[in-house]
Amino acid sequence: MRVYSFNDFKYICYIEGKEGAVKKLFSGLASEKVLNKYVKEYEVSDIYSIYRTVIPNKKP
Repeated sequence: MRVYSFNDFKYICYIEGKEGAVKKLFSGLASEKVLNKYVKEYEVSDIYSIYRTVIPNKKP
């Protein structure tokens, strides 16, 4: 799995937009099991929607 830096993220956002950057970064992190859990729990099917619904709702 490739490790992305913040500068990589900014560059990917510039080239592909925020949605493409989030998909690219999370594609290496999320396994099928984890994604299936979120698909069932939140009833969303793509990784960008999971990012928008799950990440802001998590408490540090």
